[in-house]
Amino acid sequence: MVFVTTASADEISWGQPGPASTIVTHPGEGAGHVASLVFTNRLNGGVFHARHELFEGVRIVVTIRDQSGDVPDELTVEVPDGYLAIPPAISVEEDSSGTIEIFEASEVPLG
Repeated sequence: MVFVTTASADEISWGQPGPASTIVTHPGEGAGHVASLVFTNRLNGGVFHARHELFEGVRIVVTIRDQSGDVPDELTVEVPDGYLAIPPAISVEEDSSGTIEIFEASEVPLG
């Protein structure tokens, strides 16, 4: 199954029935920190690939690759010029969470 949606909401969820997997967008904290995307992966039915646009003001494109069974799911983030996603992609085990931070490129913390 492949679908494309545009959302300027704080949360995307999928995988019904059963526990939903989610991506929650939190506003950034501090200079140049635009947002935090927290992906919580739950074991649910289906294999799909989806793209979502998130976060007002900055076009953040999130690609979800939901794998079959207990194979870790993948989340990839694309940001416009002048921004960085750190890291740009994560692989998250079932019943776990991972975070991608979005920064203005001129304000990326060193170290």
